Amino acid sequence: MKKVSLLTAVSLIAAQSAFADSGVAVPASAPCPNCFKGFFLGGNIGYGIGGAKQKFAEHINGTGDDFVLSSKPLGIRGVDGGINVGYNYVFANKFGLGLEFVANWASSAGKTTVERLTTANTDGNGAQARAKLNNSLQLRANFSYVIANVVAPKIILGWDNSQWKHTLSSDLETGVGGDVFRAQKKHRLNGFLWGLGVDFCAMKHVIFGFEYTGTIAGSKSYNVVDPATGNGYKASFNPQYNKFALTAKVIY
Repeated sequence: MKKVSLLTAVSLIAAQSAFADSGVAVPASAPCPNCFKGFFLGGNIGYGIGGAKQKFAEHINGTGDDFVLSSKPLGIRGVDGGINVGYNYVFANKFGLGLEFVANWASSAGKTTVERLTTANTDGNGAQARAKLNNSLQLRANFSYVIANVVAPKIILGWDNSQWKHTLSSDLETGVGGDVFRAQKKHRLNGFLWGLGVDFCAMKHVIFGFEYTGTIAGSKSYNVVDPATGNGYKASFNPQYNKFALTAKVIY
């Protein structure tokens, strides 16, 4: 995130210096004086990289025994893209304020394997957890600074609602390997969204750009029960997700 901030700052300073030295307020190459103002429809395509704290516990039915399963980080990676619609207004030909709705679909997923911890350290039995980001809905506010109607660095703040699918498979009952129990849960998690980006006016009514966005959600706990044994599994999931994307918009 620091690298993106530095790149944005350097671009802004360089562009301002160039236009100041030329003495031209709006260069002749500017495709449209209102390129960053109006209703827009666009799309994005990028790559997501994230992580999550995944914890497990097992309750053995009828014995009163509880086993804590070791906690390991859950790496998440995959392609992520979607569509967006919104409106942007420019004050004094410099300061942009926009509001947009974004719908994304993703193939970002990760997995981790854990072992049961006992007084003898481990008995060799374990469980595997998988998490997949299916989609996300976002409401974002964009704050930008328009330079000569050509380039607009921006800050992004907003709200994210994402659907995650969890799969838990276990061989804890046998200790001989192989999945003897599998359960799936889907959850929608609300989170805070932030980001940085820069838009370029490529031609009249057309904008291309690059942006980084990050989201963090609160912890989600869930329980599953093996109907064959009555054993229960408790898990908690706390994701943090980063996305780097190329964007395109058509201004109306």
